[in-house]
Amino acid sequence: QGRAQHMTSAEHNQKLHYEGNAVVWQGPNRVEADRIDIDRKRQAFEAHGKVVSQFADKSSDDKDDKTATDKPKPPSAPVFTVVRAPDLVYSDETRLAHYRGGAAMVRPGLTVNGKELKAYLNDKDSSSTLDKAFADGAVKIVSTADKRTRTGTGEHGEYYTTEQKVIVNGGDSLLVDSIKGQTRGKQLTWWSNNDRLLVNGVEDRPADTLFRKK
Repeated sequence: QGRAQHMTSAEHNQKLHYEGNAVVWQGPNRVEADRIDIDRKRQAFEAHGKVVSQFADKSSDDKDDKTATDKPKPPSAPVFTVVRAPDLVYSDETRLAHYRGGAAMVRPGLTVNGKELKAYLNDKDSSSTLDKAFADGAVKIVSTADKRTRTGTGEHGEYYTTEQKVIVNGGDSLLVDSIKGQTRGKQLTWWSNNDRLLVNGVEDRPADTLFRKK
């Protein structure tokens, strides 16, 4: 579904153009932009100008799962992946959303910033909408968990949803840990759900680390 100040269609409604406060959505998933073009035959669309996309993970609640009192569990809060950028090109065939012009992605406990960002989406049957995301150019990734913040900077960054793994490399990559201090290396890898850190492929043995005093 979609709406905008102006809408045109062509080729027997196979190509749709929305312009002026354009919004297209399917359930909780939606994209807002100044203008949006949809090509139904190619299963692709483009969005340009103040793009905001929102993709929702499926709820992990099981309707048949009961508590000890045989009552349904309360529904969990939805998990959204929100990305802002000037331009977006998406293909349903490849499940790739390519954001350009400076992108910012936000998920619970995670933000990813870069000059461009490629979000690889899972198929429609997966519980998580986002499979992985790659960012390039002045990358900054911030993960927060259990009152701990880790900020990684470099020229290239990767995030893998299932493993909650973050990789930063390129340039003088830096990881600043609010608990353990800062670490530099050619490539830095950490997991946002535990204490593991890999530096240049050697676990917990960085070449350049400044520890934070307790």
